[in-house]
Amino acid sequence: MQTEINKVENFALVYDYLYTGDLLPNALNHQYSQALFDNNGFVDESVISSYREKYVQLPNLNAYLDVNSKLLYRITFKEYEVRYKNKKDMAFCYPIEPYANINHVLGAEGSFDKAASIKNISDKALKELRNPNNNFYLLIAFTNEGTMDDFLFEYLYNICYDYNIPNKKLIFSIACPDVEEHHQKFVTKERIPKEHQIKTFFWHWSLRQKADEAQLILYDPTHINQDKFKTKPSIASESDFDESKIRDNNFMIFNRRLRDHRLVLISLLGRDFIEDNLVSYDLEHNHNDTSSEFFKSRLEGELVDIAVKNLEDLNINKPKSIVDFNDIEGVLGFGYEVKEPYINSYIHVCTETNFYSPGIYFSEKTWKPILNLQPFINVNYQGALKHLQDMGFETFHPFINENYDKILDPKRRIAFIYNEIKRINSLPKEEIHEWYYSIQDKLLYNQNHALAHRKENKFQIQLETKYIEGIKNYVLNS
Repeated sequence: MQTEINKVENFALVYDYLYTGDLLPNALNHQYSQALFDNNGFVDESVISSYREKYVQLPNLNAYLDVNSKLLYRITFKEYEVRYKNKKDMAFCYPIEPYANINHVLGAEGSFDKAASIKNISDKALKELRNPNNNFYLLIAFTNEGTMDDFLFEYLYNICYDYNIPNKKLIFSIACPDVEEHHQKFVTKERIPKEHQIKTFFWHWSLRQKADEAQLILYDPTHINQDKFKTKPSIASESDFDESKIRDNNFMIFNRRLRDHRLVLISLLGRDFIEDNLVSYDLEHNHNDTSSEFFKSRLEGELVDIAVKNLEDLNINKPKSIVDFNDIEGVLGFGYEVKEPYINSYIHVCTETNFYSPGIYFSEKTWKPILNLQPFINVNYQGALKHLQDMGFETFHPFINENYDKILDPKRRIAFIYNEIKRINSLPKEEIHEWYYSIQDKLLYNQNHALAHRKENKFQIQLETKYIEGIKNYVLNS
């Protein structure tokens, strides 16, 4: 049954330009946009690839706030001027949506244009943004990532200062549920009063996209992965529960890019653990300086020596470990889904994107074990489990000691996680097996709750509507 979707009333996204069939992304430098115009104004993979080959990458695109586009009114600035400008009961947002790397929109070091993208917006739009008494606000929606570098808020406030935009008129949205906590630390340090603060929102994209993919895999037998392997995808389902079969592996850990915390964890666990469990990595793609100094800045005490010794051993005796696909570096989080590793292991150690740097972030990595009926340890920034619980998901205390989630110090947090993995791995396999099958209802609940976030589902539409309404209400009442 199709969910009825109504546009959010009295809210509109405003764009500078319409070109043939599509509204162009705001704030692009059109000295470099020939590929976009050649493609009739549509941003697709060909346009993205052209930017990547010539100019580092496409700075921003139209993601339509990473919500169902049917919820949104989208108008040109000319329409705004002619039909809507004087409507006091309407909220207008001028969206800039960074693509993958927000540095290119902020004008941070190494950016595409060496300047904030706002320099490319129309003079008329900038004039409206500078007006403190209207309902026309700047919305930087970075909802496809959750990484927050130290300079983030400084650059956001500098945009307001450099372009004479009232701070309250900049709305910043990111896929980081604790964004406002970090923002408040910044404004406290900088002594910025409440009336002169930007507004932050949390919104994420990955769960909806992963839920849509899982729904297809589970219920469309003709679906084939759109990846270079053209694999037949699969997701674990209730029919895969088999209490009579002891699984071969206690743990499964995916490590594609060897971010610092992933390298630290596999170095601590060592070759014996890796050979007894399902762990993927390829040390050929390790770009860290893994001398003892690397580990001393990320671990304490005897763990430094353990990690150094184990990594030396792995480099010599097991430089690569495969779980499913041999080309680890080429595997992405979407489109590469097979259930076999999940149904041959009990607990998933999800090494998320963020750990040492500020900001909780849930990429597709978090949803993979949930959708495949596995309990998990979420190796993330402090507080991640609490936010998953707030989103309605069940976690697995006390069998898994989840007190690691309360530890702010990353050295202590990674040590706690390592010791907890080691403790569980030392238990009799029969005990782990018995516990796993005692939580079947919880695993099925988590899977169904994740699937409820698919694009056209009523529950997801309600969440998306609430998010947009929050932005609208801020604009109308600030």
